[in-house]
Amino acid sequence: MKAYEVNAGQGIDTLRLVERAAGVLGPQEVRVKLAAAALNHRDLMIVDGEYLPQGEVVVPLSDGVGQVIEIGSAVTRVHTGDRVIVGFWPDWIDGDVMPDKVMRGFGAQLPGTLAEEMVADEHMLTIAPASLSMREAATVACAGLTAWNALFVRGALKPGGTVLLLGTGGVSLWALQLALAARSRPIIISSSDE
Repeated sequence: MKAYEVNAGQGIDTLRLVERAAGVLGPQEVRVKLAAAALNHRDLMIVDGEYLPQGEVVVPLSDGVGQVIEIGSAVTRVHTGDRVIVGFWPDWIDGDVMPDKVMRGFGAQLPGTLAEEMVADEHMLTIAPASLSMREAATVACAGLTAWNALFVRGALKPGGTVLLLGTGGVSLWALQLALAARSRPIIISSSDE
């Protein structure tokens, strides 16, 4: 299986295409043929040496989507052929954030989505909405859920409300779409460092 690897803290020039073993499935694991991946700030932090130990080799990118091509003998949540989104914090299933829920992530402690395929425990995957393309679905796990949480969980945004969005990055663009869908009034501000 082809995948990209990068050395943490040693710059983007260390990115290289390699051949990796496909891996054997455990009873609750799923093999996903990846179709799209998305960048986020943690990926930059890894390359710049702000997240993992210097020189650690990782398959980068935490956000992605693909199609289930094989399932382990005890898998019940997904089926072969399902389109699935990879969880940004795969162990944070519900409830408040706790250290044990965010100790590992794809593209850091676990192989990431910049590969032809990946193996993950079934609880680390979510069915992708049929209304989203693979490219759109690849951005849900980090940017999409961050925007949702900020608007509707922490922010308690209601229809007719106003929301101030800072910048035009992935989270702000998701928040804009969600606010419009919720019949709210978004205001976007941005500045240039030039």
